[in-house]
Amino acid sequence: MASAQAHRGPDGTGFELSDAGGVALGMNLLSIVGATAPGPYRSRHSGAVLTFNGEIYNWRELAQRWHLPILPDESDAHLLLRAWDRFGSRCLGELDGMFAFAVHEPRTERLVLVRDRLGEKPLYVHRKGGDVHFASEVKAISAAVPLTWVFPDEWHSAETPLGTDTPYEDLELIAPGKMVALDLRTWSWSERTWWDLGDESPAAAPSGPQLVERFSEITMRSLESRRGPGDQALLLSGGLDSAVIARVLRPEVLVTVRYPGHARYDELGRAEEVAASIGRELIVVEPTEDDLVDSIDHIVASLDYPVGNASLLSEFMLYRRIGELGIRVVHGGIGPDEFLLGYTRHALAAQCVTAASAARFGAYEPLARRFATSADLSGSIAERYYRGILRGSDPSGVLHRLVHERFAEEADVGRALTKVDLASAFPPLLLSADKLSSAFGLERRSPFLAHRWAQLCFSLPMELKCPTDAKAPTKVLLRQFAETVGVPRSVIDDHDKRGFASPVPVWLTTTLRAWAHSRTSPTSWSTAPARQLDPGDSDPYDRSRFMNLMISIWRETTP
Repeated sequence: MASAQAHRGPDGTGFELSDAGGVALGMNLLSIVGATAPGPYRSRHSGAVLTFNGEIYNWRELAQRWHLPILPDESDAHLLLRAWDRFGSRCLGELDGMFAFAVHEPRTERLVLVRDRLGEKPLYVHRKGGDVHFASEVKAISAAVPLTWVFPDEWHSAETPLGTDTPYEDLELIAPGKMVALDLRTWSWSERTWWDLGDESPAAAPSGPQLVERFSEITMRSLESRRGPGDQALLLSGGLDSAVIARVLRPEVLVTVRYPGHARYDELGRAEEVAASIGRELIVVEPTEDDLVDSIDHIVASLDYPVGNASLLSEFMLYRRIGELGIRVVHGGIGPDEFLLGYTRHALAAQCVTAASAARFGAYEPLARRFATSADLSGSIAERYYRGILRGSDPSGVLHRLVHERFAEEADVGRALTKVDLASAFPPLLLSADKLSSAFGLERRSPFLAHRWAQLCFSLPMELKCPTDAKAPTKVLLRQFAETVGVPRSVIDDHDKRGFASPVPVWLTTTLRAWAHSRTSPTSWSTAPARQLDPGDSDPYDRSRFMNLMISIWRETTP
């Protein structure tokens, strides 16, 4: 199992077997903050054994506060093990970080699995008969037990399994903010939520200058806390979010992507302005059709199973370049679009866009037109959003239920939109960021995913996120903060979001059409994914062909 995901920890692998022989733990080490010996780590006090994946950013502060000794060659994982000995699961609320870990407690005969608040680090569990296997990646579990494919209905509607589902029988993700415990004497399984975004959101956020000051303070603290040792890299898209990270953290290496001949994806000019403003060289990666052909098998294998994400090729190529430079830590701008409603789809749902008004969305005009024609503009925002994000058919209504349930839970439209995203489009972004970066031995950090920052943003009123006035800017407070840290004015004023989307959908209907056809199995669609399109359709927002291609390769190459 450890060998199957050795890329996640190129600095060594360790193992621990319980005295009774019933529990075996392994750990691949990617050394970022000091540990020289790979785990799992055993407590001399209690005999508890910890295997750990992730980063606890405030571990040194906690060690001082709790008076827990840390030796020079020890790390955040050692701090966690000692805190678990002293406080048990009560220590979780104090941890600021991204993590998935397991603790075997021989005294209580329990195995405890914990996943971080927002799900930055994956944690899969397979339970069948008298065995339990868990790992950060599916390929590690499939190295130990045979897995059986299933095709979730969500591949039709959302391009990704929803919630804790995976495309395998008896295999699920531990949900973000969850802790599960296995009693090794009775084989009983219990689960509880140790953190929930809504439960801890402030009842009443300050307003006016106090709110601006508080937002700026929490944003700066959140970003600074993610600064790591040694050289750092940043995925710099040319948009607002990554520009803010660049100005605050000033990483040594900036990388961006460009697709020559595809102007609608090109933000190179903005990225160059940001790089110049902090005196850093910008490395430009230009993926081609050949790169897709050469890399698609590696991408699918790295992901474990296909998920919908418009930037898969871009991210893969950027991480590969960063890995070639010998850098260990890479930052990216995930978060503000979910918690401050920065995606075009949020504005489309909130502003009742018609086909006649779609042109104001610039590069996203095709998406706006499709939204205006597919959504029922006379219906509820929940129904408009559902119709707008629906990728194909929804045979069992699973996506429809998810959207309407989240809106039923929240009277505030902004919070409801965020909850829908956190349950649908957000998890595949995190999973692909983690797995594609880990494929090259990198630690991916998302500075905006500090939980206190997410809580504050979640509590803000709609008008400070995605105003219903089409002329008003989105992410108002973040734009104000960007100005105070020196983000170029042109970036602050540019609302035409592009990100790292790629022309892959266009390639698959033009230059790579024959190749895609040769690698796409016509028998894959009896139980899976997406609708079949007219062969001449080259809608730049339609990823059905790409999903079909990835699922074919997944079925072809996965045991």
